[in-house]
Amino acid sequence: MNDEVIQIMSKLLLKGAKMLGKSCTKCGTPLFEYKGQTFCPKCDIYDKQREQESQQENKESVATIIRVGKEKKANLKELYIDIEKEILNNLRKIIENISLAEGIQNVKEKLLISNMLINLLLKLKKAGDLQNGRARSGS
Repeated sequence: MNDEVIQIMSKLLLKGAKMLGKSCTKCGTPLFEYKGQTFCPKCDIYDKQREQESQQENKESVATIIRVGKEKKANLKELYIDIEKEILNNLRKIIENISLAEGIQNVKEKLLISNMLINLLLKLKKAGDLQNGRARSGS
């Protein structure tokens, strides 16, 4: 259990939540009860916070791609390179985080996102080839 989950648990206890004698079936963290609700501080709070942060990072990445696109409209080749770098950077982050993912569902989600980014890279490459007059045969 990491320090952030322990910190969440401590805050819950200070708020008056009860630590139950049961553990989460997914992660083994003690379950808590607060205001009539039973929940796992790791799965229901910590993991959701990480997911929200990840979604925010994805939104920021999309915003960056859009911003880069607007700033570099004049030079499409440079735009392709910048977008490719951004996609590869995000792909690298996701691949690094796969080993940290807990649960098969989290791993599946990260692999699905990785697959989508790879497909986006392939489409970007094809668009760049077409833009540069290098249409590939058999595609």
